[in-house]
Amino acid sequence: MFSALFRSFQRRSSQRASRRLATRSFRPSLEGLENRVQLSASPASLGAAGQFAALEINGGTLTLLGSTVTGDVALGPNGRGDLHNTSETGTFTYDPTAKTGLSKKHQDFLPTGGIVSNDLTQAQADANAASAADAALTPTVTLGNVTKSLTLLGNGGSNVISVQSLNYRGDTLTLSGGANDTFVFNVTGAFHFARSTMVLTGGVTANHVLFNFPTAGGEIDLSRRASVIDGTFLAPQRTVRYHNAGSFNGAVIAHNVDLDTRANLVAALFSVPTVSAAAISGVVTTNGGDGPVGMAGVQVTLSGTDAQGRSVTLTVTTDGSGAYSFTGVAAGTYMLTAETMTGYSQNLASAGTVNGQVDGLGGSGVITQIVLNGGDAGINYNFREQFGSGGGQS
Repeated sequence: MFSALFRSFQRRSSQRASRRLATRSFRPSLEGLENRVQLSASPASLGAAGQFAALEINGGTLTLLGSTVTGDVALGPNGRGDLHNTSETGTFTYDPTAKTGLSKKHQDFLPTGGIVSNDLTQAQADANAASAADAALTPTVTLGNVTKSLTLLGNGGSNVISVQSLNYRGDTLTLSGGANDTFVFNVTGAFHFARSTMVLTGGVTANHVLFNFPTAGGEIDLSRRASVIDGTFLAPQRTVRYHNAGSFNGAVIAHNVDLDTRANLVAALFSVPTVSAAAISGVVTTNGGDGPVGMAGVQVTLSGTDAQGRSVTLTVTTDGSGAYSFTGVAAGTYMLTAETMTGYSQNLASAGTVNGQVDGLGGSGVITQIVLNGGDAGINYNFREQFGSGGGQS
């Protein structure tokens, strides 16, 4: 009996610990960041759906009531419109199969860019496809039921966060990273964001943040005047309701789009940043009578994993002065290896610098832990070989 009671106590303690862990701020270590950069592919493009600040899809309803929208708005195939007392700075587009509900009696919805009819089948298909593709991305972070303020650190590329649910009441979601970071949240359960704030730091922008709801579920509720919301909400089978003002920079693409009661949506259209390639260079030398002498014909290999999780192996040969370089390198984490030529023994390799800072760890014939971001240029990744026994081509 005592053993059964003890096991029951252990289970309850473990469950309480799990709940505390799920609601704690997530601040990964540097080691964690370097591992995560290798895990997930790029988010899918929204295609034709990505041009709209608000887009109804899959035969739902578009409600604009007492709101303000800066950007283009669209009513998709077989959709229904309820459009009143709304200011839109942009064009309103409706599919020929949709029912706008507009008539000459309704003069309180007059978009500055006019009202046009256009086939939106492709936009709808692109939105559905993007949601499914993003839901299949490998997570870099997995969270349960999030109810407390949270900080997520970017990995310099694609950050994919799997979330069971989010329920914020006066909390803060902070996304910290750089201009090349994208954050995709795949949410399977409830999402309530009231009197709460999203904070983007370090160069992260609203057009690189996406909240994806790939399955059917309850209403996604964004509310209260104190709220600050950034990012695109993609919910092909759900309702997204944004009301009671606040600040919203992003877009809403959903089965039912409901912007009402002083809602203020400013378009920040989701996109995946174009990342510049990196480069890395150095020299292989040996001891000469008057100092170091460049060694021609030495094979140098760059290997590792890029920021999209792909394995990379590149090889070059040093020129007549012993110099080598790799260009067009994707962001990622790498190592450099130089072969040992016949008749030589390998001396210590030395890590070079990126933007004036040492990046990597030198060793015997190898330089490891080199982290390159888009546009980086690593220099002085050098190797020194010397005469001695034990040499031989490797």
